[in-house]
Amino acid sequence: MKLSINLGYVLNRRDGGKRSLEEGLKLCRDAGFRHLDYLTPVGVEDFEDQAHKAKELLDSLGMTVYQTHCPFFRYQENGPEIFAVQSLRAVKASAILGAKHMVVHADEWPPKGEPYNIHKALKYNYELIAPVVDECLKLGVNPAFENLFDENARPKDTGRDRYCATAEELLTLIGKFNDSRLGICLDTGHAHVGHKEHFLGFVNAIADHVTCTHVHDNKNHEDSHLPAFLGTIPFEETFAILKKHNYQGTLSWEMVYGRLPDELLPCLLAYLAKCGEYLGCDQL
Repeated sequence: MKLSINLGYVLNRRDGGKRSLEEGLKLCRDAGFRHLDYLTPVGVEDFEDQAHKAKELLDSLGMTVYQTHCPFFRYQENGPEIFAVQSLRAVKASAILGAKHMVVHADEWPPKGEPYNIHKALKYNYELIAPVVDECLKLGVNPAFENLFDENARPKDTGRDRYCATAEELLTLIGKFNDSRLGICLDTGHAHVGHKEHFLGFVNAIADHVTCTHVHDNKNHEDSHLPAFLGTIPFEETFAILKKHNYQGTLSWEMVYGRLPDELLPCLLAYLAKCGEYLGCDQL
């Protein structure tokens, strides 16, 4: 199992500024990371040029993009229209970067005020992401559906509000595409919030299909994206399950909230690298 991290977190400074791509990459490399979760910008017309330039820099530093994250626009009124354009750009950029996987959210339940219906949700999400999956497979990028959790953002009388919050939904969606190249991105934080004391049962239920990860901790009531061992996720047991099911991907840290001063960021990266090593990663 290889060690990875989401580069976007490292590129953002505490003061609101941005590090250069080269500076961010070198910080990760110096901490022991060689593999990344990173997608170059796809909301710009020169997105292909930016992806090619990033790939050249990555190659020069001996680093690789293992996975990318397809953009999503769940909270925007015209989200599906934006997604239709930028998702296909994301596939092309992922292929240029050499990514093995692209993580996709397939979690929509759009009808306002209508009670949740698992069959309608499957149909809607399948139709929304089928063009993305087709483009991925054409360009040699393996789609991975991320496990989500209900946010309870809709009125209580409508029930659930997100698809792919259960093992059944994830496995049904994969089965509908009927292609062995599709998999699941195990998001440990989402699973812990969504399944609580049944967390390890959920991990075990999807483990045969896990192809990549988003790893972070919480105390099972908020998706807080903490570093490992600062919450209550049983990481040793989690990765023992993945190992038992012959998981061959990366342990990819997904840090999101909070930014450290420049002087302290290397300490966090070193800590995450040590946690990865403890959980069974090699550093190369």
